[in-house]
Amino acid sequence: MPTDKHEQKKIYIRFGHRIRRRREALGMSEEELARRIGLSVAKVKACEQGRRVVRVSLLEALVEALDISADYFLNGLEIPDEDEGRP
Repeated sequence: MPTDKHEQKKIYIRFGHRIRRRREALGMSEEELARRIGLSVAKVKACEQGRRVVRVSLLEALVEALDISADYFLNGLEIPDEDEGRP
């Protein structure tokens, strides 16, 4: 894990971006995701903006609610539909 705070922040932002992209790809609102994972809408927004650290228990809830592998978040793997049309 990076020790540089700037690098950590970049990781949180990238992680949050992936949450938002997947949620939007599913046509899910922030309110629906919040309900499914047991957080407030404000906390979902904070996660998506990289302002909240996602703990393992939250990662598990996100994987289930967003119907995606943890690899999508942890290893940067794309889902097949997102890769189509990219060079």
